Amino acid sequence: GEEIFNTYGEVSNLHLMHMYGFAEQYPANGHDVVEVPVVRLLEAAQELGQDQTLTSKKCALLKEQAIIIDDDVLVINKDGFVSDEVCLQILKVLAFSQQEFDDYVEREGWSDAESEASVVDDSALSF
Repeated sequence: GEEIFNTYGEVSNLHLMHMYGFAEQYPANGHDVVEVPVVRLLEAAQELGQDQTLTSKKCALLKEQAIIIDDDVLVINKDGFVSDEVCLQILKVLAFSQQEFDDYVEREGWSDAESEASVVDDSALSF
């Protein structure tokens, strides 16, 4: 007889487990990803001692600006964050002090020059 190969395409272990009930052993799947719920970043900000009211305001602002939605996730693959810009925007806002946050809200965001000047090199978000 002939050997038959079944391929499931270029999908992550998460997808394989969800759809087919198995996953490939690490590091065999080069298409594997990790999904980090944005809510975990918000929880981490609070665990680091950030005021809950300030964190809630930041979250509301990020939602208002359509940067995040309630069940949003950040996707990380072997090359780093898939959505670098969104991740950077979330982390910037979460890192603001009360005064920086108030200034940001007053200016209704940052200018293109500020955004470009303060963006971290892509390599800082890569693994």
